[in-house]
Amino acid sequence: LGAVLVGLRRARVGGEGAALRAGGAAGPSLGAGFVAEDGGGGRGEDLRHAMERAAAPVFVVFFALAGAKIDPRAVLPLLPIVIPVVLVRMAGIYSGMRLGGKWAGLPTQVTGNAWLGLVSQAGVAIGLATVVADVYPSRGAPLRALLMATIAINETIGPIMFRLGLKRAGELTPANADAGPSVAAAPTAGAH
Repeated sequence: LGAVLVGLRRARVGGEGAALRAGGAAGPSLGAGFVAEDGGGGRGEDLRHAMERAAAPVFVVFFALAGAKIDPRAVLPLLPIVIPVVLVRMAGIYSGMRLGGKWAGLPTQVTGNAWLGLVSQAGVAIGLATVVADVYPSRGAPLRALLMATIAINETIGPIMFRLGLKRAGELTPANADAGPSVAAAPTAGAH
């Protein structure tokens, strides 16, 4: 992904001549993570935990800015396209999970439910939608509206589907079925 973004950064787009200005840090960040994990003398886990602690404010700003760019008037006419795109994406996730699970020899209970937790995964897609809009100023806005509407639907129904998957897989017990995230046990020192 980092190589693609860096390659796109250097590309010129049609007659618009706009260079990609976002995503240039992805390649070095991926490289730094690789070096820290595999060549950092066992310090990769420390770096990962530090990054996780620092990520929350970045995510708040990123998703707030991405959401602010959604124009409901531009999304409404796209709903006849967005709904099939969402359904095809879900079918692809389901099919991929079933096929991959079968190849890996996973139980049907896992492969039939695990896909439900993947529907709301869209952080990279939001970034790419923004990049597309920046690179293609004349055509990017409608495409960003389409992508953001699709992502909004996935992010809305995803947590519901995730909970359904947990319930169907038997992972929700009566003690935590109706409780919020505070029920999860706090990790112990040294647990990863």
